[in-house]
Amino acid sequence: MVGVPASSAAGASTPPTLIVGAPLHAKVPTGFVGLAVEAQHLGDAVDDPAISNLPSYLAQLGAGSIRFAGSSADESTLFEKQGSNPLPRWAKRAITPASLTTVGSLAAALGATWKVDLAVNLYHLDPTRAAAEVAAARAALGSSLGEVSIGNEPELYTYMYPRPVSYPQYLAGWSATRRAIAARVPQVPIGGPDFYLRSWFSLYTSSARAGLGSLGTFDQHFYPFSDCAGHGVTVAQLLGNDAINREDVMIRDSRAIASLAGIPTSFDEFNSVSCGSSAPVQREQASALWGVHALLEAARRGIATVDVQTNLENCATYTPLCLMNAADPSSVTPHPLWRAMQLVAGLEGATFRQLDGALPVGVSAYALSNGASTSIVVTNGTATDLTGLAIGGLGAVHVVSIETMGTGDVTSSSDPGLTTTPSSGDPTGLVAAAGTTSVFVLSS
Repeated sequence: MVGVPASSAAGASTPPTLIVGAPLHAKVPTGFVGLAVEAQHLGDAVDDPAISNLPSYLAQLGAGSIRFAGSSADESTLFEKQGSNPLPRWAKRAITPASLTTVGSLAAALGATWKVDLAVNLYHLDPTRAAAEVAAARAALGSSLGEVSIGNEPELYTYMYPRPVSYPQYLAGWSATRRAIAARVPQVPIGGPDFYLRSWFSLYTSSARAGLGSLGTFDQHFYPFSDCAGHGVTVAQLLGNDAINREDVMIRDSRAIASLAGIPTSFDEFNSVSCGSSAPVQREQASALWGVHALLEAARRGIATVDVQTNLENCATYTPLCLMNAADPSSVTPHPLWRAMQLVAGLEGATFRQLDGALPVGVSAYALSNGASTSIVVTNGTATDLTGLAIGGLGAVHVVSIETMGTGDVTSSSDPGLTTTPSSGDPTGLVAAAGTTSVFVLSS
């Protein structure tokens, strides 16, 4: 990745040159981009492929996972086998075998390349009920059932819920639930711990050394910014270096823990601004530019999968897909961030390559090769076109196509689209327009 400040601004007289170097170890894994949905919406009508257009959008990602979890997994949902028993006062939604059957139909419609991940309630501790839910999920989903998480952001229980939970209490409850699931459905992989903060990292590291590391994947949540107080996040903040620097730190610290058990690291809840935020930036085209940069940065630094947090029922938040009419499950439409996910999914299987050269502040670039072609992904978050761009290091190649995402207005909430234009030109004199992401595909 290149995002180094240049000595001159975009559009200045000295044209920027990017030199593609040797392949790196990292790839964009197959199935890298998926969705994370609140557990309280598991089995909603929008999950039913017979009446919903959600499957047509998920198919645009190729392969992936859809995860039902979030704070509602602990706060307001529980498994109810009969579906008719009164719910406890704290619960707002029962997850039933019928709910899981609906999601099973969604998984069947998507095919074998998609998995459904599931979180069970930990805060309202009931290992037997959690194991029964996983068993019902296995019955409904079969091999499409992916990873099971036990609890969601447990380090925040003390702040979010009436009863404080210490780390030893969390560990005891997690372990009891893990044993109950293993006894009932031994083949299901367990992921976690699904922290949001790093406050329990050192405690977790000690526990992992002591044998807690029976996880298949170390799962972490990440948002570069939070707007829980409603103060807002600006375009400049979201597209600035700080957002990616924070991501790099979280990746470094998460992978350090995962390395103790030799397991992959995933961001199974990921988006721009946490708390659902009132900041418009999260539903504007700026979020799409950030999304391309952040997703590729995650892949380049070894993250195995990323599930982008999705609130289909709330179109005024960071959701990449939105249910425009709550009464019509076929009214799912894309928000700007969706196009970033689609663009990056189109690069799955490609290997990152070294990329050298100076670019203006606010511009990032990645080089990825897949077979005989190499893609140079340039995200220009500035207000000035980057002109005269040249690409070297690949020998005698030409640009075979240019894919563009964005209209140039980073504050627009309109669909930035993905447009591919054939080309036969030399990799010189290229233009990465302001407020867009350009993918220059080169081949001999």
